[in-house]
Amino acid sequence: MKNYEYAVYQVKVQPNIKALDTAVQIKIQEYTGQGFEFYSQVYVPVAITPGCIGSLLGGKTQYLNAPLFIFRKEI
Repeated sequence: MKNYEYAVYQVKVQPNIKALDTAVQIKIQEYTGQGFEFYSQVYVPVAITPGCIGSLLGGKTQYLNAPLFIFRKEI
């Protein structure tokens, strides 16, 4: 049976799609450069609540699915 080490990268919110593409590409190169291979992508539900001022201004909780990239390498 093979054993693996796993690394998880959570995509950060970026100002535009080009910045997002660049950020993901850099992380993929970083992990593959360390010997990891792309294993899967999953989405995790996240609730973002407004802060004190945001709440006072009528801000509502936002719900989204945050993408996670999972990499692995054999150990």
